Amino acid sequence: MQSAVLCADIGTSSLKAALISPEGDVFAFERIRFDSICQNKKEASPKLWFDAFCEASLRLTSSKNDTTKILGICISGNGPTVASENGQFLLWNIPLKLDKKDFSLIKDAGLEDSLFLPRILMFKKKFPDFWEKSNWIFSGPEQLIWQLTGRALTILPEKRFANAYWNPESAAKIGIEANKIPPFVFQGEFAGNILEQVALNCNLPFGTPVFCGGPDFSVALIGTGTVQPGIICDRAGSSEGLNLCIGINPKEFVEKNDLDLRVLPSVVSDFYNASYLIPDSGVCFSQFKSKVAPNLTYNEFVQTLLESHNKFIQGRQLMKKIALQVKNGLDQLEKLSQYDKIQRNDTRPFEKKIITSGGQAKNNLWLQYKSNITGYKIEVTSCPDAELMGNAILAYRSLGFFKTLEQGISNMVKVSNVFIPNENTEQTAL
Repeated sequence: MQSAVLCADIGTSSLKAALISPEGDVFAFERIRFDSICQNKKEASPKLWFDAFCEASLRLTSSKNDTTKILGICISGNGPTVASENGQFLLWNIPLKLDKKDFSLIKDAGLEDSLFLPRILMFKKKFPDFWEKSNWIFSGPEQLIWQLTGRALTILPEKRFANAYWNPESAAKIGIEANKIPPFVFQGEFAGNILEQVALNCNLPFGTPVFCGGPDFSVALIGTGTVQPGIICDRAGSSEGLNLCIGINPKEFVEKNDLDLRVLPSVVSDFYNASYLIPDSGVCFSQFKSKVAPNLTYNEFVQTLLESHNKFIQGRQLMKKIALQVKNGLDQLEKLSQYDKIQRNDTRPFEKKIITSGGQAKNNLWLQYKSNITGYKIEVTSCPDAELMGNAILAYRSLGFFKTLEQGISNMVKVSNVFIPNENTEQTAL
């Protein structure tokens, strides 16, 4: 009998789940679109993510996989999404809208850089009834973990992230009741065993251990192996985020050089992560395709854009615009990486290579075009949904298969495809 961890990641438009072995093999994969769940009911379910997880679990544990032993479950999700117990949520990509008084409170409290507290305040203002009726306010994956185990918690990728989240004192300064915010635990920790009724609903063994994955970007760093200085990953789905691991805190350099980068701690102690964000690259492309070529697959549509000079001129322009945005981000990250190497006396040359994950990682023509435009080699792993692989690595470390994240990455993350830039192709000139 083969063994696997059931990994699930809550995205913006869907939940993805997979059964992954200790060797990094993906036995089965499912994607449950949230709109498909809503269409089956008169109104959106108050337990949307839970319903999607149950559907994915039922499919993954169907008769074709009935010889797989589920060793554990690990959950991650988009952040900073905020959710109540009863399922009302405020997605991470909804623009922050508060009145001047609230913004003044946030500024006076020194919380402009907090990823969560301003959004929690917006949730309280926007959904006062849900706020009052809910004992706990979560970020995305924690709400699903609570439904699976009954335990309320907040997942920190690493201890230095506490300043980007909250503490009782800072919450009180802007009128947030600290007793509504669950206590911190760290990525990979045991959250609890799956509840009996939930296990029945999801066709899972009663008592299966559930582990904390955490924010999607942090588990994707693990799933792509972006945990050593100089490594870059590109999380490219509905939105896109380029992430560079560096060995020093670059905040002063970023500000001095006016770089459009967000700096956070790495998931590995003593390192940092710099991100360049494109919030709507995948959404824009998807919306355009739905408008002009709804019956084509994404591969067919990209092929049409690349090969035809008479159709969808705006589509070709959009492709180049997105690729040039990526190039701009990579140029900034390269500049930062070169500075980082000098500060650490690292004489190794900068390698123009990115490891990509997400929906865009499944379109070979698009990846080759992006490689041509940026001049970077692009690698795709055997699990393009790197959040799921990151979850698996965390779970197997907690289950005792690996002692460190690095050991898990070395054993489980495998490159399956490589795209080399060809600057002389016609595609580059589109």
